Amino acid sequence: MEKITDRVKSVSDAFEVLNRPFNMPDLSALPEKLVNRFLDEYKLLTVIEALNEGWFPSEDDGGYTPYWWIDWPNGSSAAFGYSHTHLAPSFTNSYFGVGFRLRLKTRALAEYVAEVEQFKKLYETLFFE
Repeated sequence: MEKITDRVKSVSDAFEVLNRPFNMPDLSALPEKLVNRFLDEYKLLTVIEALNEGWFPSEDDGGYTPYWWIDWPNGSSAAFGYSHTHLAPSFTNSYFGVGFRLRLKTRALAEYVAEVEQFKKLYETLFFE
């Protein structure tokens, strides 16, 4: 069986895997400085949806939910995920600036996204521009 990482090597591959036309939404009503950011976020969400193969993170998926890191060349790191637990003696929540939709179902997929230059650039746009 072919792995999803063999099928999704680019943004256009992700759209193809999901049987979506590779059309970007019309954002002409937005300020110009936001258009590329929103388009890149849409592309990234599509890549993640394709790589997750139908799995969608939920607040109710039981206790602790892992989150993944990308170490950037400039020495900074960024977390992509959400952590929520009821297992500690006290109620604990940790909310990162990303949220559910950018979570991947496995560490291997998160590392794959960090290795593919096109996908990494989408994260860079989202967090550093």
